[in-house]
Amino acid sequence: MGDVADATVYGDRAGTDVGAPPDWAAEAVPLDLDAVEGLPPEVPLEVEAAGLEPRAARGGAAGGAADETAASRRHPPTAEAAAPSAPPRDTVAAWLLGMLLVDPRRLRALDRSLDAGGQPPLGPDDFGHPMEHDLLEAVRYASRGAPPPDAPAEHRLDALPDGHAAHANVLIARAAGDPPMDEPRLADALRATVLRLRKRAIERALPALRFRQAEAERTGQAELQDALDREVRLRIEQLAAVTRLLAPPVDADGGKVDAATRG
Repeated sequence: MGDVADATVYGDRAGTDVGAPPDWAAEAVPLDLDAVEGLPPEVPLEVEAAGLEPRAARGGAAGGAADETAASRRHPPTAEAAAPSAPPRDTVAAWLLGMLLVDPRRLRALDRSLDAGGQPPLGPDDFGHPMEHDLLEAVRYASRGAPPPDAPAEHRLDALPDGHAAHANVLIARAAGDPPMDEPRLADALRATVLRLRKRAIERALPALRFRQAEAERTGQAELQDALDREVRLRIEQLAAVTRLLAPPVDADGGKVDAATRG
């Protein structure tokens, strides 16, 4: 992908107006009332860099619910895992990654924007496919100038393997074909897209956790139930935090502020 990286990722389009996000990127996301039932008003807006997948589900050694809860507090929410042999099919993640491939410098601005809202930086756990993990790492290295000498080809935009290069080219072409928008608007859309990915991951994880909660209660496993209660509580707090960050800003008169008028 040497010529593609030079001509497409770093070429004339870098830093200029690029495609608008899909309609979902700017939509207000309603709070999941079932998920946040009983949530106290003092839940903080800032959230920990907490992950939502138990350690065993990520392929690590199972160490009990207490270990799962501890592990979940160290990592950001995890998207659903995909089979390595299957091509990435998540259109939301594809749009996000495509915009970053067009200009990797956007990643640093995106991470700063997420940090301002108490969110962890964009990471592999925000994507569900190993190829997306590799491309994100390649974008991160490119955003810093260059990959280290020992970086594998999968993490080099100028030397991607054929499969990675083909997928990157598809994402770049789609991003370039979207209607133009200015960089401030695009930055807002990128941030909203990450938040939506995380919100979706939490909403998908909660039902399974609640099922395990009920099973632990039914079988009288008090310690496991307590740990799962804490895990569910953590995820509900994260869901509330992400949802608040997605809500449109409100002016002094209580009206919603349009993104185009924000200064």
